[in-house]
Amino acid sequence: MVKQGRIAQYRERLDRLLASPDLTDDEALTALVKDQILRSRNNYDKDQGQVNDSLSKRVAELSNLLGMFRSVSDNYAASPIERSHSSWKLKSDSEELRVMYREGPLGSPFHTLLVEGYVDAPVDACLCVSWETAIYKTWFPETKIPTFKVTTAKCLQKIRDNEHISLARMKLSWPLTDREAVLRYFEFEYFKDDLVIVIINSVPDRESILYESKGFMHDETAEAGQTVRVDYIGGFALQKVTEGRSYFRTIANLDIKLDFVPPSLINFISRQLIGSAFRLYQKSVTSISDGNKIFGKVLSDPLYQRIREGIYSKGKPNDDLENKFSQGDMTTEPEEQNQTAWNEHPDEDTADTEESSSEYKDMEIYPNVEKHEVNDKKKITESGVMLREVQ
Repeated sequence: MVKQGRIAQYRERLDRLLASPDLTDDEALTALVKDQILRSRNNYDKDQGQVNDSLSKRVAELSNLLGMFRSVSDNYAASPIERSHSSWKLKSDSEELRVMYREGPLGSPFHTLLVEGYVDAPVDACLCVSWETAIYKTWFPETKIPTFKVTTAKCLQKIRDNEHISLARMKLSWPLTDREAVLRYFEFEYFKDDLVIVIINSVPDRESILYESKGFMHDETAEAGQTVRVDYIGGFALQKVTEGRSYFRTIANLDIKLDFVPPSLINFISRQLIGSAFRLYQKSVTSISDGNKIFGKVLSDPLYQRIREGIYSKGKPNDDLENKFSQGDMTTEPEEQNQTAWNEHPDEDTADTEESSSEYKDMEIYPNVEKHEVNDKKKITESGVMLREVQ
């Protein structure tokens, strides 16, 4: 039996919080979200009717995201609708990071990925790297075989200090056309237990953007050409562990607009792309503590000041979890635990995993540093990633 390490302790703590009355009761959630919207109210909210409309939408989205977070808990009781989903499959499990995947209900185009782990940085630094879309290109990974690269990432409309609409475009391997997502970000604070949650959902269509954002320009997305718009429903949670460590959980329902998504592509995303992104994310949040100028100016914004005051100015650090380990609770070394975890939880798609490993064994993942020329089309054909697009 594998002894529980730090990541398991942090995970259980977050699971308990997500099951608390404040985060499961609709009335309590509504009161919390309303208070936050009113505190950040600006010219966008011209009348009470707009506040109420925004409130009902954000509460529904937050409730849905919290349910998605709870769905990976060992003690979660799934609803009849949720039982139509396939079971979670463990794709990667280490002392720092866990990646899981499941297919949507039969006939659904959605695929769900969950990533959770801890980073040695405070919550405001972790939020900054994930919230500020304009700096995604400085840390998101790039791959050459198959191709993946963030080509555009920018904020289109800042609605409040805790809400904005952003655009992200990605270059993919031939024969796939590029993908883009127009996303609404909404940040929710629960300082009582040092928690910050960000809802990230696709904006349904350009007409709704024009209506809701009060001034968003159609030309910002008109340059997309043949780019395919993907659907995204999800978000992430950040919880303080200690003064210098944070735990995160990210989940996303994705429809990438393909008739068929092969297991090899899922394995590439869940094992290699996410692993690379996590390492670059770690590097970015650490650089903030080292005085990175790119992030330093951003962290002076009211959003981050409010988080520092709400979480780190209370004078009661969360050291109980770390104290358990100093008393010898962790009897399995991380490397040994890592290997044992894989043995205890083998991937359900063993054949697919072996196939993916063979297909991508020569692949390297490069950060945004330099270019590498490769014969893309030939290798993509050999790797079996010849995918059909939705017409």
